[in-house]
Amino acid sequence: MIGHWTDKRTLGVAELRPTGVAMTRLRTVVVLVGAATTAFAIVVLAYYVERNTTCHAGFEPRLLAALFLPVSLVGLLETRRRSRIAGGTALLLGVLGLAELAYLDFTGRMLQYERWVGRGMVCAADDVRRSSP
Repeated sequence: MIGHWTDKRTLGVAELRPTGVAMTRLRTVVVLVGAATTAFAIVVLAYYVERNTTCHAGFEPRLLAALFLPVSLVGLLETRRRSRIAGGTALLLGVLGLAELAYLDFTGRMLQYERWVGRGMVCAADDVRRSSP
């Protein structure tokens, strides 16, 4: 055994394979990196929405679901394995990101430009900004 890797000799060729402990740590690191990326995307999107006064964007905010959904699914799977804290964190952040996208789309606070025009160019952020002190 070399560290957390086992040395398997197959037909005279050395082949290193990770043990269960190394794979669990690797999975945990991958899940936490996905959760950190998701948290960063949530914060950047919230900042962009707060600073944007037009309620539309040149990019499609719904495309971020391609990040949030897999992180949620991996987090769900990982909560059933050994690293429950990492999995729970990823699941929570993924669901929070999906909820943020649903909120932005439902309220019209941030839409892709063509969809915004199709909905009559209404800006819900104007109502929110007018009602706040």
